[in-house]
Amino acid sequence: MRKITQKIERLVIMMAMLWAQEIMSAETVEEAKALYERCPRLLKEKVKAILIKSGFEEITQ
Repeated sequence: MRKITQKIERLVIMMAMLWAQEIMSAETVEEAKALYERCPRLLKEKVKAILIKSGFEEITQ
């Protein structure tokens, strides 16, 4: 059971990283903010942390 939980946690982190990558590669700030708004609510906090860590804090506000 523990291995399954760890795999799911890794998948969630990977999905958050993919969302953050997509947001960071947006051509305009407005487009990036729109993508961030469409981010699934269960991933939003992790995506926000990744964006802030990467220097894209203005997108999360």
